[in-house]
Order: sequence, then structure tokens, then C-alpha cells
Amino acid sequence: MSKRHRIVGSTGLVALLAAIVSGCAELQAALVEAECNPDAAYAAGMNDGKNGEDMNAYYANDCPPDAGIQAAYRSGYQFGLAHSTSGTSTTPAAHHQCVSSFGNKVCGYHCKKSGSEARCASTPDQFCVKGGFDEIACGYNCVKTDFAVRCAKRPKHNCVSDMVGSIKCGRNCRIEYGSVQCDSEES
Repeated sequence: MSKRHRIVGSTGLVALLAAIVSGCAELQAALVEAECNPDAAYAAGMNDGKNGEDMNAYYANDCPPDAGIQAAYRSGYQFGLAHSTSGTSTTPAAHHQCVSSFGNKVCGYHCKKSGSEARCASTPDQFCVKGGFDEIACGYNCVKTDFAVRCAKRPKHNCVSDMVGSIKCGRNCRIEYGSVQCDSEES
């Protein structure tokens, strides 16, 4: 192959790569447009809550800041949790149960077991979530990060995680200027 053909071939390759990259950018823009609006966030949160999934603390990470997307997701999630016992849900109605771990028996709702402990929620409207290090938290509006898991103590409180995985729970918690702010914080 001549030098001229190699140059044309490499130019064509560069053009092909440029087309692929611009196509990826367009695809990502379409994805952001589809998911970074309050209606889509609310629906995703509602589905996660109704199906017994853990709350996604990072739903709005790829969205423009201060668009209220995570708050819409959280509202949908809370609605989904409140309506998860309906006949259309794939999550069974909460029932009282007992589990044991290392000879310790605990009873309650939505029980979880780890290698070292077992915990149950005290009421059917609470949930238990197991973290990455087998820690378990039970309560309302639970949030799990790579390093921790926490649940709010009161039904109308929520938990929010910042970008480094620190979790705070309280009344009206949200991300402001990169850190978690709550109107009143739980201890």
C-alpha cells in the first residue's frame, strides 16, 4: 500500500472515530434529557420504592445541579414505599417475622441478616437495608453508599449522601453547594 493510501486510510479512521464520539455525545445528551426531569425522576423513584429497591442516592449525579431531580426521585420513592403493599406491587405485604444470627433472635418487619447480626424494622412501614460491609440499618427513607448505610428515625425525615459517601438524616435533607444540609438533623 502506498503512503498516500495509508494517509487517506488513517484520515478515514479519524473521521470514523469522530463520528462515533459525536454519536456518543448525542446519545448521552438524549439520556440526560430523558432522565433529568422531575417527572422521570419521580417515576423512577416510585418504581424503586414500590419494588422494594434501595433508594438510589446517586440518581441525579449526571443531571444539571440544582434542578431538583434528586428531590423528585426521593418524593417518588417515598410515595412508592407508602404504596408498596398494593396488589399491583411485586413486593409482598410486610409480615411479622423472626430471624436468628449467632443465637440472637430478633423479630419485626423486613428483616435482614449479615454475617454478624440480624435486625428487623419495628413497624411495617419501615425498611432494613444491608450495607457493603454487612452493617444493617432500619428505619425510614434509607440510603446506602459504598461505605455506610443509614435510615431516618421518623417517617417524614429523609437521608441524603454527599459525593464522598457521608450520610445525614433529618428533616428536608438535600445537597446544597456540594454538602448535605438538613432543616433539622437527627443525632
